[in-house]
Formats: sequence, C-alpha cells, structure tokens
Amino acid sequence: MKPVESSRRHDFDRRSLLILGLNGCFLAVVAERLYQLQILEHEQYAVRSDENRVKLQLLVPPRGRIFDRHGVLLAGNRWHHYLHVVPPSGEEGRRAMMLRLEHILRPSATRYTELQEIFGPVSGSRESPHKLVRLHSWEDVTKVASHSVVLPGVSVRRESERHYPAGDVLAHLLGYVSSVTSDDISRNEVLAHLSNYQIGRVGFEQSSEAILRGKIGTLHVEVNAHGKSVRNLREKKALPGKDLRLTVDYRLQRYATSLLAGQTGAAVLLDTVNGEALACCSSPSFDPNLFVTGLDHATWNALSNSPTTPLVDRSVRGRYAPGSTFKVAVALAALEAGHDPNHTVFCGGVREIGGNRFHCWRRQGHGRLALTEAIAQSCDLHFYELALNLGVDRIAAMARRLGLGAATAVDESVNERAGLVPTKAWKKEVYNKSWYQSDTANVGIGQGYMLATPVQLALMTARIASGRELGVRFVQGVVNHGVDERLTGAAPPDFGAARRLADALDIEESSLAFVRNAMSAVVNSPTGTARDAGTERDDFLMAGKTGTVQVRRITAEERKSGVKKNEDLPWKFRDHALFVGFAPVEQPRFAVAVVVEHGGSGSRVAAPIARDLLLEAQRLGVTDGSEGAGQIA
Repeated sequence: MKPVESSRRHDFDRRSLLILGLNGCFLAVVAERLYQLQILEHEQYAVRSDENRVKLQLLVPPRGRIFDRHGVLLAGNRWHHYLHVVPPSGEEGRRAMMLRLEHILRPSATRYTELQEIFGPVSGSRESPHKLVRLHSWEDVTKVASHSVVLPGVSVRRESERHYPAGDVLAHLLGYVSSVTSDDISRNEVLAHLSNYQIGRVGFEQSSEAILRGKIGTLHVEVNAHGKSVRNLREKKALPGKDLRLTVDYRLQRYATSLLAGQTGAAVLLDTVNGEALACCSSPSFDPNLFVTGLDHATWNALSNSPTTPLVDRSVRGRYAPGSTFKVAVALAALEAGHDPNHTVFCGGVREIGGNRFHCWRRQGHGRLALTEAIAQSCDLHFYELALNLGVDRIAAMARRLGLGAATAVDESVNERAGLVPTKAWKKEVYNKSWYQSDTANVGIGQGYMLATPVQLALMTARIASGRELGVRFVQGVVNHGVDERLTGAAPPDFGAARRLADALDIEESSLAFVRNAMSAVVNSPTGTARDAGTERDDFLMAGKTGTVQVRRITAEERKSGVKKNEDLPWKFRDHALFVGFAPVEQPRFAVAVVVEHGGSGSRVAAPIARDLLLEAQRLGVTDGSEGAGQIA
C-alpha cells in the first residue's frame, strides 16, 4: 500500500471514530435525559400534564331556602343559563374574543358594556371562569353552542339565582344577597374561583349565611387543546344549604304591609304564648330582587337618598320615644312599689317641675283621676306625679324587666338596635351631667331620653299580657334542602335555645291584672283614648295603650295662641302615632305594636291598624296550623 493511501485511510478511520464517539456521547446524553424525564421526574411532569389536560371546576351549592311558618316559599332559587368566559391572556386575544361574541350574540340583549367589563384587565388565574351575563333567551344559548369551535374558553352553564317571590313584603326581614366583591375576595381568595356566587348582605340572608350557603363541590374535567370539555372525570357534589323556617305568617305580613301602605313606620305582632313573631313589617320597603343581579346607579341613589329611608328596618332598628305607651310600665313600677291605685291626682292641665312648666296633652286638664282612669285617659300630670315619687332608677328597672333597653330576639337572628332606658348613672357617664326632676318627669310619659324599637314595645306588651318572661323568636327551625320548592321533612329541630314555657315575670300577678284591666279601659270604656278603635266583638275584645309623641318644641307663645294641629304642620313636624295592645282580653294570644312616623294621633291612626291586624290574625288562625296558607301567587 502506498504511503499516501495509507495516510488517507488512517485519517478516515480517525474521523469515523470521532463521529461515532460524538454520536455515542449525544445518544448517551439523550438517554440520560430520557431516563431523567421518564423515570426520575415522571411524577412531576405527569402532574403538569394532568394540569393541562384536566381542569378543576368549583361547584356552587344551591343556597338554602327560606319559608314562612306554614311552608310558603319566601326566598328560593331560580335556574338560568349564564355565559362564562376564561378570557385569553393577551390584550389582543381578549379584544378579538369580545368582538367575536358581540357579533355572534347580536341582536340579543347582551350589552356591549358587559362584554367590555369581562374582557377588560383580568385579575386571577386563567382557570377562574368569569360570569358574563345571564342569557335571557334560548336563542342566545343556541348561538353560543353552535359557535363553540371558534369560542375557546367560552361555555354556557345552568346556575341558580336567588329569587324572592314575596317581593317587598318581607324585604327587611329576609334581606338580600349580592355578588362577590373585591373586599369579599380579599378575605377569602377561594371566592375568586366561584362563578355566580352570592353572599347574604343583610337580614336573615346575612345572619344565617353559614346555614344557607351549603358546601362547595368539585368537578375534574378533561379538556382538549382548545380548552373544550371532553368528559367529566370525577365529581364531588356540592351540598345544598339548609332551609330556614321562620315564625312569620306570609298572609299576615302581607296584610300588615297593606295596612301601612303610604305610611312610614312599623308594625310587629307576637304570639303571647311563645314569643314568636307572626308579623314584623317596616314601611316603606323595597324589592330585594333588585340587588340579586346588581343595581344601577339611578335605582341605588333613589333608595339610599330617599327621605323615607326604605332600606332601614324600622321594626327592629327604628328607635322612638315610646310616649304614653310607656305609661303602663310606669304604672307597674308604682304598683310594685306599693302605690295605692285608688289614690287620685288632680290634673289642671299644667304643672311646674324644676322651674319648667309641664303640660298635659289635654289643655284644660282631666280633673281628679285614680290610676285606672289616668291610664284610660292618658293623663300626663298623673304620670309626672308617679314618676317623681318613684325616681328614674325604679322606673328603669321595671322597663328592663319588660324587655326594653336590650335586644329582644332569643335566637339572635336579626340585627336589632338596643333601645335606651336612661338612669342617673347613664347620664353622668355619657354627658357628665346631673339628673334633674324634669328628666324624671319626661321619662314618666315615655319621652326625653327614653327610646324603644317597635319590636321591644311589642315584647313589653306580650310580657304584660302573658305574665311571662318571653323573648322574641323569628326562626322555628332548620330543615334539609328538599328536591323541590316545598318544605320537606317532619317537624324541624329547634333553632337556638330549647323551646319551653317562659318563666313567670318577677312582677305580682295582681299588678299585672290591674294594668291589663286599665289597658282594656283604654279601648272599651267610654272615656278611653282608643274608644273608637275597638273590635266591636265581645269574643275578641282588644286592650291597649295609645301614644302620641311630640317631635318638635312648642313655644310658650304658641301655647298662648293655640297649639297648631298636626294637619296644619309640615309632615316632618307632625307627632308620631303609636299604639300597643293585645287580644283577646280574657285569654291574650296576640300582642301588637304599631308606630306611624308623623302619623299625628295614636288613637286615630295607629290604633285602627293594630286592631285590624289583631282581627286578621284571629280570622286566619295563624297559630292553629297551615291549612289554607297556600303559596305566593
């Protein structure tokens, strides 16, 4: 072999070996990497693969329903189709998707602004579906479904939405739900991944949120490369919230609403046997359905800026001077302190106390009256005398014994405001001022610092009528969620404290009987202030106490020239009208309190409302059973 050829072959063999060596090294690296990916890191990449192939959806549980005492649905759920979108990550992609949806859904009712809201800057992960809007027609649903190929990340889901069949009749008591806000998400990040989730804001919807909301479920869905669902892999069903059964009777609540139509005020009716609230009405009201899908600015401003404040629940949060309705508590305090009810006090229409002139509502006075007639005719001077003899602290002690000055609900299910029962120590602590005789005189007729809510006045009356230390109950029980919109199951378990007969009041029965008889005289005697508001039924006589609360200062000059009549004054300067009562007189079953703001006269305005509400409760037999209760039309 020639030297040149030998050299060439040697170079070729060397290059071949080098190439083979490089290939071997490359194959070794590839093999090592494959071993690392498929063996050592298999589990890690399998998880990543599943995360791309399998999507986790959180399932919103149906919210528990709310029924009245007879099973009438007050708050339920309606099912609707919603458009859900996982917005593309880039701005261009989001805009293209928005324009595509706008074109597909035209001329449906979906608004361009709603599309902009969904496809604007997106916070949260791509896996978080965002509710776009409720699809109001089947046409919208079919349009989206038929274009699913060109709408990656878009789906139509059937979900529930809160509905209040009773409308404004029970708005304050039930409250309402609304969509999750950024503040809610800051407290609980899971809410960001729940589409169409709603939270109770006020009323029972808020106070019973833990009972009504249920438990979130999960669904693992296999998707294709375009993000479309292929099949469901595994599901943990959402557990529906539990249902509430309230003590109120929808028919009676609706009737109370009609009695207060056009008025600003409240009416509360209690069962004197167990303290159950049969009606708890605040007027004016609002439609809670407006809040479910979100209020527009004009509607919100109209509600929040209205001078009649329809969003305020006056029945449990409105604080009023009880006026002459409080005289029954002062009378009880006097009797318990040993006062002789036959003792008479002369009323000449005016009396000087602590350098101030205190007037009776009857300008010419009542003459000489004993306690029964002083209650029946609501003589102010008689109660100035009683209050001064008793002192404010003994009056306050009796007021608290009757349920004033504190929340009334034993199940703590409503957001009540406490009233105010003033004492010497209270004034010193709050105002750093001494207590004067004039302060005591004002408390003696239920004015001055004294404040109470309508539900507290109803409880005071129920305790006097029953002689028992009742509390107010708003919830009868909790039951499991049924399959339809009717109340299911047997008698529900108790809600809150165990149900039992309330203890007797720490008040002599003779004192209670005396005040009950005097309250009967208010309505059923020819001299009573509410004599024109009686039931005119011997088998269902009503007892009660009127109250007319002054909301403006009457000057000495006006008294000389003649106090202006309520009808001659602007509405906001007219007296509040109050009435508390119970029926029937012989065996009390119902207690009522009515407050009409600037109504003018307790006897002419509030007492007839209370009478009609008591008669309707007796006619319906609301405590007898559910027969005839029916459903909301």
